[in-house]
Amino acid sequence: MKRDWMSDARQIPDEVMTYFRHVAVCAVNEKNYHPDDVSNVLGVSRSSVYDWLRRFTIDGYDGLETQKAPGMPPLVTKEMDQWLKDTVVEKTPEDFGYETPLWTCDILAELLKAEFGIQVIAATVNDHLKKLNLDETGDRPRYSLRNRCETGDRP
Repeated sequence: MKRDWMSDARQIPDEVMTYFRHVAVCAVNEKNYHPDDVSNVLGVSRSSVYDWLRRFTIDGYDGLETQKAPGMPPLVTKEMDQWLKDTVVEKTPEDFGYETPLWTCDILAELLKAEFGIQVIAATVNDHLKKLNLDETGDRPRYSLRNRCETGDRP
């Protein structure tokens, strides 16, 4: 562990930070230390100590555990995922006025914007297609000019 953790509490491992919270709460509640003194000793803000005390009052020691940040809610919902799957499996881009029979993530991103009003990049569409066990062409086999020539069919 680098010494940078002393100036940035985000670099302190979760287990250690949880222990700090336990020590801080015990120091204030059982040893009658002032929260200002505890914050100075641990090198955290006074508001952090008060937050820990509040969390302890509400949830006990479980409230002092490190919690994962919730993050931003996903732009593409389950409903949109289902629409993507149905569209890729049952239709072609030609059904939407494109001049190609093969799906691309860029085309699907454009259709998501038109259908649901959300703007996503092709990489986001690709991630969702992978989660749906689809690739850019869906469940359909690719049938190209090369495939036709290899099987003896002539264009």
